[in-house]
Amino acid sequence: MELAVSDVAHGGWCVARQPGGRVVFVRHALPGERVLARITGTTTRFARAEAVEILRASPDRVEPPCPHARPDGCGGCDWQHATLEAQRRLKAEVVRQQLRRIAALDRQVTVEPLPGDSGGLGWRTRIRFSVGPDGAAGLLKHRSHAVVDVGACPLAHPLVHETGVTGQRWQRVSSLEIAVSPGSGERAAIVTPARGRRRATGAAAGRESPAGRAATMLAGLADTILATGRGGRLTALRGRGYLHQHAAGRTWRVGSGTFWQVHPGAAGALTAAVLEALRPAPGDVALDLFCGAGLFAGVLAEAVGPAGSVIGVESDRGARSATPGTTCAACRGYASITVTWRPCLPGKRCLPGKPCAPATAGRGRGSRCSTRPGPGRDARSRAAAEAAAHRWPSEAGGVRLM
Repeated sequence: MELAVSDVAHGGWCVARQPGGRVVFVRHALPGERVLARITGTTTRFARAEAVEILRASPDRVEPPCPHARPDGCGGCDWQHATLEAQRRLKAEVVRQQLRRIAALDRQVTVEPLPGDSGGLGWRTRIRFSVGPDGAAGLLKHRSHAVVDVGACPLAHPLVHETGVTGQRWQRVSSLEIAVSPGSGERAAIVTPARGRRRATGAAAGRESPAGRAATMLAGLADTILATGRGGRLTALRGRGYLHQHAAGRTWRVGSGTFWQVHPGAAGALTAAVLEALRPAPGDVALDLFCGAGLFAGVLAEAVGPAGSVIGVESDRGARSATPGTTCAACRGYASITVTWRPCLPGKRCLPGKPCAPATAGRGRGSRCSTRPGPGRDARSRAAAEAAAHRWPSEAGGVRLM
């Protein structure tokens, strides 16, 4: 059907209307264009479509740098058919819409390039490749489980390409996730075996399993190789299980499966923005909720000093350091730090006035990381008093780093 495209919408869509007034969300289009669209899905309230032919093009339209960024192609990119300047304008408009709709705030929004940005390509340091029936590793179509063999993804950081994942065939493997650190040059691969066969355990996992064979294929191409087991638990088959990331003037030891900003310049830019907005002073107390690897907790702990404290809350146990006896990446680099990680229990209070959500089997458990730079004995006393005041469970789980 022929449609006149108007506004941009969240998720890479543009908005159009059918003659009867029904809303159609269109991909691969730009505001102001007239397109021939193919309907890909309908609900009682709206329809989804792809622009298969451009009848009147926007001046912002360009040829996508990736041949798979097209209708019925890879679903990984939303705006490769727009100039880089137009992409930033479109993203800014989406943020402005959300602020107006959710918070009733009408603000001008500007999207700026991050430090080190090079033409909008070659920056993504973590990519999850799905494996198709033919064993090829690729990316999924939009709103589909079909795998597209994309070859070398233009968005991927060069270190991702060095693993050669898309150039091999993988047997009985569901996906391969590649994470790299541009600062250290390290590469990690997380192999998820396909379902349908009982996974080997222990030493047999490294020798006989699909993950073990994949690890052999990746030898010399990835420094760390992990296998995904039951409940998403990661087992290191080769290497140390973590990457060294560089941000905010520090080096962070981050588990290969732990969240870290995928753009090399994002972590530094975000920590600078947090420090500028909060202006933490010595002696302050800060909360870092959903703290992950502890990026913000680390820079805040340095800013508040020995007299202050930072409490990080994180439910992902994998966010802790990969080696036994140590804790989150935020806690490196201080003379003496007391760290407590404890699971939240039903009926207990994680923070004043905030009850924990009930824990469920295999997920929903929280952890608390209290980082206090300064004299070890005083820090331990304050942490113990604070834990009692917040009704934390008993002392199990405390770790002290010197």
